Amino acid sequence: MDLGTDTTTAIRMFLTKAVSMNGFPFEIRKTTADPYVTLTEDEILKKLEVSRVHADEGHVRDADDIVRDMRNKYGL
Repeated sequence: MDLGTDTTTAIRMFLTKAVSMNGFPFEIRKTTADPYVTLTEDEILKKLEVSRVHADEGHVRDADDIVRDMRNKYGL
């Protein structure tokens, strides 16, 4: 993804922000739970059912619309 800056400038921006905040400009923490927990078949089926209900109720958006909205919002 092109964010409109080169690596050198991005690193300079990061370091400037880190110095001004006297630390990392974002939270760093150790993950204690396994983010890759395997779902059981029943859990997957329940999630799929919820997805189908949302789709049937019209609670979905076209992926092209979402991408267009993100590009407009973030100037991409």
